[in-house]
Amino acid sequence: MIDSKSKMRDEALIVESDNDMEIVSSLSVGFDLFGNLVVEMDYADGSDSRYDYRLDAIVDKDELVLLSKELESFNESLPLAISDRFGKGWKLLTPSDIDGVFSDILDFILDCGAHYKLKRDRLDNNQV
Repeated sequence: MIDSKSKMRDEALIVESDNDMEIVSSLSVGFDLFGNLVVEMDYADGSDSRYDYRLDAIVDKDELVLLSKELESFNESLPLAISDRFGKGWKLLTPSDIDGVFSDILDFILDCGAHYKLKRDRLDNNQV
């Protein structure tokens, strides 16, 4: 698993790739300091750290009721509900598979009528 240095609360792991692979990826969900929902995908290339990045999809806290309605969950339980819905049943995943799960979650957010902002940051060696 990539050592996540993000500042999320109530963080739940959705899926992760095999750590023995040269390229690893993980997908988690939680809340930022402002109460917005953050779906976070980390990607690390063991052979070239220039390609390491974190991609966040941020859903404004005012739109969380739309996701809660669809998942039949309270806002506070959204990270666990999303992890349960999208993280179950996977065996060994590749980083490409994890990218697909991330896309599925983004589609789900839009299907619920909510919106998200994407934020991409480069990971430094201390975050991997």
